Amino acid sequence: MNIKFNNLFSEINEHINKKAMIFYGPNIGKIDDCIKSIISFKKKEDPKIDILYKYSDELKSGEINNIINQNNSLDLFGNMTVIVLRLFNEKLSKEIIGSLNEMKNNGLKIIIRAEQLSVKSSLRKYFEKTDNLLIVPCYEESAFEKIRLIKDFFKSENITVSESFTTSLSDHLNNDRVEIREELNKIQVLAKSYEEKIEELNIFYDYIYSDELQFINTLVSGKVDSYLSKHFDRLSQIRSEQVRCTSILLEHFYKLFKVKSLIDDGVSNQQAQSSLKPPIFFKYKNDFEKQLSIWTLQNLKIIIKKLILSKKKFFNGDATASSYFFGCLIKIRAIRTQLS
Repeated sequence: MNIKFNNLFSEINEHINKKAMIFYGPNIGKIDDCIKSIISFKKKEDPKIDILYKYSDELKSGEINNIINQNNSLDLFGNMTVIVLRLFNEKLSKEIIGSLNEMKNNGLKIIIRAEQLSVKSSLRKYFEKTDNLLIVPCYEESAFEKIRLIKDFFKSENITVSESFTTSLSDHLNNDRVEIREELNKIQVLAKSYEEKIEELNIFYDYIYSDELQFINTLVSGKVDSYLSKHFDRLSQIRSEQVRCTSILLEHFYKLFKVKSLIDDGVSNQQAQSSLKPPIFFKYKNDFEKQLSIWTLQNLKIIIKKLILSKKKFFNGDATASSYFFGCLIKIRAIRTQLS
């Protein structure tokens, strides 16, 4: 029997005693949630139930059949065992089907976790057409599911956010449940680390320009590493990346210039930085502070003028635009070296 992912949780009482279940698909987070829910439900019914974890790549021919037969009834202590099988390929499909055909339908015996099952899969077809078996496809998160995940997470962490923030965050996250939760956990750490409201932290800018931000921060800070040379290689091949990098560099140097000017006028460092919109991304705040102490207003002006001219050359279709852009990068490195 095939049911939808969301129906499993609303209909769990109807399916909990199927003798075997398969959860498959590209969304590992959904698969894990299904298995955790089933095991949790079974343990509420019987706290003494044992869970036996097995991996298909560790099993020899005939072994899965023996494991299922050995655990098909109560053990010496009267406990039931549920096997959780991680299926890496379909080599064991025939053996699993044979074992299930012989198995009596007296409760759940095996849960199978499979990332891929093709449409032609014999195991998939067998589970779909058999009433006392259950198969649940776990596809990527829909827009509705992502928003619900985000809302539930913030509610559980007592973090208040607006509907517009939730929607924007959903748009920036991918459709894999594991990765969504990892990103939400990062945001939760941010919320505890900074006094600002979570919506005022510049979290989306990093998602869009993470490579460029790392490159620019490395370049302006005067660091030398493999990442810098790798990004140089990428820039040399793609003109559109050069244009975008010019814009982000110009914005970064303008922020340094603005904060530096305000500090020179007697404004505190904290007040000067709070005037930036969008603010400096939290991951680069320490480096930004160091850059402020090293770069002079005069040198910042020199670079800003060069970057403005570089941008004009790109927009005017100047044949020398790319070479001038790389000249700007070299100039930034040269001035940063002199200031060391």
